[in-house]
Amino acid sequence: MTALLANWKLVIIAVLIAACGLFYGLWQSCEAKLAKVEAAGEYAQQEKERIEALYNKTLKETTDAWSKAVPTIRANAVAEYRKRYPRVCNPSQVPVPGTPKGSSSSDGAGQEQLACPAEFIRDCGEDAGKVNAWIMWAVKNQLVVQ
Repeated sequence: MTALLANWKLVIIAVLIAACGLFYGLWQSCEAKLAKVEAAGEYAQQEKERIEALYNKTLKETTDAWSKAVPTIRANAVAEYRKRYPRVCNPSQVPVPGTPKGSSSSDGAGQEQLACPAEFIRDCGEDAGKVNAWIMWAVKNQLVVQ
């Protein structure tokens, strides 16, 4: 103990050198971790840019396809509705108890009769097309669609 007190200047220098060595080791460790974080940040930035480019590309493709499809969807909506639901649109095909099979309306209204307004059917067709366009956009962007 007396040797340490007698050489107190050397002891302080040794403690300072040890502390500097410890802090240097800690600094090198943090610098390596910082380099890993920087590399991960660069990768995340590149991935973000790739995803944004994919989203923008698919959005443009989907929007263009949708703009071209809307007139066709609206024009064919009533015909598709009649094809899908023939009994609703043409009541002469539905057997009603007590009605003779050969009877039909003479004014032709039975063939043009719809269960709902034609504009509503066109709007529904457009909405179904929007859902389909969204699903296509989501699939192209590699999103999970359930």
